[in-house]
Amino acid sequence: MAREAVHEFVEHLSGYEKMMDEGTMRKAVGLLSSAPRVFVYGAGRAGWVGRAFAQRLMLLGLNSYFVGETITPAFGPGDVLVAVSASGKTATTLTLAQKARDLNGKVMVVTATEQSPISVLADHVVFVPGRTKGMEYRSLLPLSTLFLNTAQVIFDAMVVELMRVLKVSEKDTLKRHATLE
Repeated sequence: MAREAVHEFVEHLSGYEKMMDEGTMRKAVGLLSSAPRVFVYGAGRAGWVGRAFAQRLMLLGLNSYFVGETITPAFGPGDVLVAVSASGKTATTLTLAQKARDLNGKVMVVTATEQSPISVLADHVVFVPGRTKGMEYRSLLPLSTLFLNTAQVIFDAMVVELMRVLKVSEKDTLKRHATLE
């Protein structure tokens, strides 16, 4: 059964690669690279994917934060909120996206549901197909696993493109990597 689950994920990711829109990725990278600060948020497991992305952005030299941490500064005009929500209707994520808009910031949404309440608030939507809680979707992998694992890969692909755009090498990122570990 485990082999079948791995196969399903690899096939899912391969399908995403074939349908991935380069323009969507370029716009996401442009939004992130031009932002004064990038704030990332996701609830539950989407939060762990978001935290990993915020850390990668920091390693690139961007001012990035995960919303809700005690050291997260105030969000302001021009800042970008990256909201991760498979369903696009998670209450806390929706509230934060609206607040970011109210504060004259920009919102980038990574979601499995293109037509969702949070997509309406977004300046940019990155669609990542996958199952959401309660969605009829035949899969061995439970709940939003396909979405979250694919989102992680997409975020890492954005990091690769950001490295090129920002002219940041892996050696540069190592200078910012944690030394107290």
